[in-house]
Amino acid sequence: MWNAGIRLGAVVAIALAASASNVSAALVTRHLLQPGDDLLTFDTSTRLLWLDLGATAGLSYNEALASTYVSSMDIGSQLQTSW
Repeated sequence: MWNAGIRLGAVVAIALAASASNVSAALVTRHLLQPGDDLLTFDTSTRLLWLDLGATAGLSYNEALASTYVSSMDIGSQLQTSW
């Protein structure tokens, strides 16, 4: 179920990116815990870092917050809680 949702989200994101005009932004892969882990995506337009969904797939909200991935980030009030 998550894979279908991730694929649908990726298709929507690609479609939106393809239809946008005069936008100079990029999504850049970054590491989180060690070089090459590629667990973060940096949006150069919004300057936000996004954690890869696969890093917390199958975890509850509280488990995800307590995970090594999330606890190693300084997320402050930038936590996405709704879609």
